[in-house]
Amino acid sequence: MRALHLFLLLTTPSFLVASKIDKGFKALSIYNYFEAKKIFEKNIKKNPVAAYYGLATIYSRNDNPFYQIDTAYVYIKKVSFNYGIQPSNAHEKFKKHGITRKSIDSLKNTVFEKAFASYKNSLPSLNYFLETYTDAPQRSLALNSRDSIVFAEVKNINTADSYINFIENYPSSKQLKEAKTLYETAKYKEATANKTIDEYEKFLRENPYSPYKYDAENALFSLMITNGTINEYQYFIKRFPNNHNVESAWHAIYTLYTADHKPKSIAEFRFKFPDYPYMDNLISELDLALTELYKVKQNNKWGFIDASGKQKIGFVYDWVEDFSEGLAAVGLNGKAGFINKAGKIIVPFEYDDVEAFKNGFASVRKNEKAGMIDKLGNIAIPIEYQDIGDMNEYCVWIKKGNQYGFLNNLGKSIIEPLYENVHDFNQNLAAISISGKWGFITKRGSILIAPTFDWVESFENNFARIKNNNKYGLIDTLGQFVFPCEYDVLDRTEDLFILVKDGKYGFGNNLGKTSIPLEYDYSPSIVKGLFENGFAKLQKNKKQGMVDKTGNILVPIEYDELNYFSNELAAVRKKTKWGYIDLQLKLAIGFQFDYATNFLNGYACVKKKEKWGLISKDGKFQITPEYEQMQLPALKCNCLFVKKEKWGIVSLKNELLVDLTNDNIEIIDANLIKLSRNSANAYYNCTLNKLIWKEDSYDVQ
Repeated sequence: MRALHLFLLLTTPSFLVASKIDKGFKALSIYNYFEAKKIFEKNIKKNPVAAYYGLATIYSRNDNPFYQIDTAYVYIKKVSFNYGIQPSNAHEKFKKHGITRKSIDSLKNTVFEKAFASYKNSLPSLNYFLETYTDAPQRSLALNSRDSIVFAEVKNINTADSYINFIENYPSSKQLKEAKTLYETAKYKEATANKTIDEYEKFLRENPYSPYKYDAENALFSLMITNGTINEYQYFIKRFPNNHNVESAWHAIYTLYTADHKPKSIAEFRFKFPDYPYMDNLISELDLALTELYKVKQNNKWGFIDASGKQKIGFVYDWVEDFSEGLAAVGLNGKAGFINKAGKIIVPFEYDDVEAFKNGFASVRKNEKAGMIDKLGNIAIPIEYQDIGDMNEYCVWIKKGNQYGFLNNLGKSIIEPLYENVHDFNQNLAAISISGKWGFITKRGSILIAPTFDWVESFENNFARIKNNNKYGLIDTLGQFVFPCEYDVLDRTEDLFILVKDGKYGFGNNLGKTSIPLEYDYSPSIVKGLFENGFAKLQKNKKQGMVDKTGNILVPIEYDELNYFSNELAAVRKKTKWGYIDLQLKLAIGFQFDYATNFLNGYACVKKKEKWGLISKDGKFQITPEYEQMQLPALKCNCLFVKKEKWGIVSLKNELLVDLTNDNIEIIDANLIKLSRNSANAYYNCTLNKLIWKEDSYDVQ
């Protein structure tokens, strides 16, 4: 009986009023909105779900005089609430009127859409929408629209106060980053409107972390240093000791005072400028700067010798690298550090990996994190990044997580990690990648050239190559096309550019003009035919010649192959034989060689009957052809690398200087040559004409 009583209690009221609700929905179906509204309003208490649903429908339709979207929103919320508190078995009775959770949500979305359409066109109405329709899915769109309208007004005002008000009042807006950037810009411009020393000094004092700090410091430096005198630099250092240009000022004083690089001048400098902050480095540099040290191995440990073969740094390290900026990276017991040319440990062995110093800084790694140190071993950039680049233009890129940003040389963030990939700053611009496309940003983090390219290279001499759809083009630092992306090859060549399209090549200038038409036959080997000393190779119908930068044919296109002029002679080939022509295009040395190289210091290597020899400029053999291979090194030209099964060194008179027993020969510098044999090395000084060092296993045959 109790269950029956409960059943009657739950179902009887709905049954008794069902016919009235039916009439309401029938009136609604024939667009009798007056009758439907009247019925629904009278049945709110007895059947709230159906009544509110009918009223929400009426008020949401704009084909009747009762259309009022705000009222429709009130009613649809009531529908949702009342429907939700009904027992699940009661939901069936609503289906005959099309009332389900799905239809309620659909009507609510309709209300949201119409409300947003009504209120999206002005700032007051958008604010009303955001205050009223708190659960609308269009809320984010409304927020963005509101913020965009406000930000447009703020940008029109364009003052520091207007930007800071926007930042404080709209901290979640998408324009926040731009607002902060523009705020810093406006604040800097307003504070330094007259561009005086006092203004810049005050700005730096009040804004120590501004992204325009370097601009202000550079402006001070520029205003203070007008004539580049030692007195100007001294006064600048005294007045602005914390300016980042102080180091440059000290180096300028040192360079000016010791312009002749004589010991007397350096000694006088030390006494005249006792507050020089790099005195310790200066002392060691004075003793060692002119000394070249070379890495060598003995008993599986590494050390350094000088050009005479004298040991300068003991054989104690597991590995060493060449010296860079006075310091060399070395490894010991699985850790890396740095030593100077005196063998003193400057940076302790505490890093897992290090890179060579560049512009006064070196990147280091520890516990799979990267950072940067200065030449005193101080941490310049915290060791907390996934990767780090080289310091360039007072900036360095860092990788944080999977994104890249930039820090300055003080370790301060200047561009947040927002990018998929980046290049170093060059000419105050850095390439950045967004969604697989490349563009360029300034040091303030603003995008100067939109990321629309498949590939870019860093700017050099105000130009950068770019690539789209597998075609190359060229842009300037404003992002303007110098050459469109329509070339198969585009490369630099002195102050011109080689252009290749459809198998033809020519040359263009930095104004985007074709200075030499694209009418010559391109092949990959012609890349070696870029301009050199004002000349470039031309190739047409399997013949070659030379042209100058104005397009004048200097060497007729009649040779099967040719090389550049060197020592006033150029090697040329007709049919299968090589000879040499002079600058007057006359045949200076007849066509008699199987191959001929350029002259160097009056000599050239030539091949005849599968053997190599050496000739002088008169075409006479200095060394008759007898070697399998021969190389004339660009040293002082007092020796030759020659090969008969193995490599050796001979004099220009064909005197044997180093036995022909080496697997490889490598030029180290103007004095030293490295010889390799049996995986061991030896060093030959071509100035002293003697072997100065060899590993123990070098002599093992």
